[in-house]
Amino acid sequence: MRIFGEPTPGAADHVGPIRVTPTVVVLMPEATPADAVSGGNWKGIGVTPDQACLEDDAESAARVWLDGS
Repeated sequence: MRIFGEPTPGAADHVGPIRVTPTVVVLMPEATPADAVSGGNWKGIGVTPDQACLEDDAESAARVWLDGS
């Protein structure tokens, strides 16, 4: 698996579904949780993409990579 785009914020399990293709749905972080005891959060412990690029350029970057492999 290869990941394209921007690093995720590390928002733990607060995710929302995003349809990528008719048969593929990914779950992307959409919130930053706060720990009830410490008040801290998990921000910054997210996913680092294999190929960093702007969110809007991720699909075209992935297509270029696929065409070259």
